[in-house]
Amino acid sequence: MDTDVRLAGQIDGWPNKNKMAALLRAAGLEVTVGTYSISINDCEHFVLQEYGGDLGDPCFDADAESLDVMLYDARRVSAALAAANIRHRFELYSDDNELVGYLHHQWAQLPGIDGAPYESTSAFCPHCDDLRTEKEFEYLCVVPELGNIVRYHCKICSQTFTQLPPSFVPKPDG
Repeated sequence: MDTDVRLAGQIDGWPNKNKMAALLRAAGLEVTVGTYSISINDCEHFVLQEYGGDLGDPCFDADAESLDVMLYDARRVSAALAAANIRHRFELYSDDNELVGYLHHQWAQLPGIDGAPYESTSAFCPHCDDLRTEKEFEYLCVVPELGNIVRYHCKICSQTFTQLPPSFVPKPDG
């Protein structure tokens, strides 16, 4: 597949294949479990592969033809992993190897990326009913005792809003 955006990163403490499939399904994702892999059917291209006792840690292969689609897919998988409290980080890269997005759960912020530690590229403002880029919102805080909800301030409509990781996954146009 000729792609514009690909995903890199790490998952710390991979659950076994059956547990991973179950947590993805619990998050509303449709998956196909193979002998050594899990394909996430709802995503343009997202496969957890090399599952097998003697193969070492699994890895993932994910890409998309646009940043919007890759962000949408990566956010859904990241939200599923975060809901299961699985530490991970996803880096999104353009064809030019430029870092264009970063998602994580309980992982340090990458150097050189400003903005929110849980979402550094965009947030969905329910007041504007639109996806806001990092220049259009201000990260306020994370509230760990409430499931790591993130508080933002939209610079467009001047409203403050909170989001749980799975709730702010706007479907890309097209």
